Amino acid sequence: FEWNLEMKRRNQWQVQECCLVACFDGDSTKKIARQFPPSRQTVMRWMHWVLDRFKDFRPDLQSRFPVLGYESGSSGWWKKLLQTIR
Repeated sequence: FEWNLEMKRRNQWQVQECCLVACFDGDSTKKIARQFPPSRQTVMRWMHWVLDRFKDFRPDLQSRFPVLGYESGSSGWWKKLLQTIR
């Protein structure tokens, strides 16, 4: 039972990650919702959550992944992070 829950969550994260990467690549939430299971509203909620927490997560993640370099905008930084640690 626990294995199934972990596998389900891992699959959910993979979908969420693909949706976020698509958003950062400039795809519309409408286009993303046609390609993946979540609704436009869910994808938008995920994006807002990630962008709102840029200042909270950046210092720790930046120190752990110096390869990220300096990126002034939150969208560019998250995009680079997701590409780096996929």
